[in-house]
Amino acid sequence: HNKLARTSGEKISHSTLEKISFLKAQCHSPESALAQMGESAKRTITIFAHYEQLLAAQNAVDFDDLINFPVRLLLQRPELRRAMQASYPILAVDEFQDINKSQYELFRLLAITARDVCVIGDPDQAIYGFRGASAVYFKQFTLDFPQFTAIRLKRNYRSAQSILSASLQMLGRDEEEHLCSAISPDVKVHIEVSPTDRAEAEFVVHRIEQH
Repeated sequence: HNKLARTSGEKISHSTLEKISFLKAQCHSPESALAQMGESAKRTITIFAHYEQLLAAQNAVDFDDLINFPVRLLLQRPELRRAMQASYPILAVDEFQDINKSQYELFRLLAITARDVCVIGDPDQAIYGFRGASAVYFKQFTLDFPQFTAIRLKRNYRSAQSILSASLQMLGRDEEEHLCSAISPDVKVHIEVSPTDRAEAEFVVHRIEQH
């Protein structure tokens, strides 16, 4: 990103680039972002618009465009959309909890006519909200594909039951309805409150070194 910006004699801060990426992950253009967010985000959106102009001037795309451009093409060109849909009669998506709006839109455009569609994921593992991912797309999937069949895999082969039980308590879930494990529950759960992310990382390193 900044290599492109420096070509024009300007530099865009990392935090601003993250905000732009987040907006693009939500399928926003500068115009739609301004309409939704208003004057409070005007500075970021002004930079967003300039950034898009820089990309166009360099005949370049960024990572988010690799999703957004196909979405726009499929929406704007019905004949291309039909050809692509015919090419992918079977679709499978893993880690479904990690997708954002633009990724879901691309998936939906291809899956809506597919013969077989399979998505795999766990809403409780949705941890990438800072880049636009959301477990809400599980719900959206059930609305867009109402004939779906849900298969729940309840046995965990990685963690002891003590770990699962503690996790379910944090999530506020009913333990009887969620994951179970046959691994011995001898592992003890340690709770540590850290004042900063760096302190947390140092604590983890020290615990590893002790073992």
